[in-house]
Amino acid sequence: MKIGQTTKIDKFQCLNCGHTLDLATSTTAERALPIPGDVSICVYCGHLGVFEEYGLRDLTSSEIYEVADDERVLAAQKNRQWVVDEVRKKTYS
Repeated sequence: MKIGQTTKIDKFQCLNCGHTLDLATSTTAERALPIPGDVSICVYCGHLGVFEEYGLRDLTSSEIYEVADDERVLAAQKNRQWVVDEVRKKTYS
């Protein structure tokens, strides 16, 4: 299940688990490079963040409500789970 383009980006760290991340996948095929204000979902732990010029920041309370039913965020979360499941299959089979 692929939901958009994936591209290499400058390295950043997840604000929750600390993993270094260097790829971004768009929720559309229109663009793959994140811009300030785009939502990030850590592929390792699922933590939501917001891209800024300097890296990531946590969502504000109002942003959490805003993205709770955003179809793009829900699709990205499903895609993340698919990736996790595929890695587990390859690791444990």
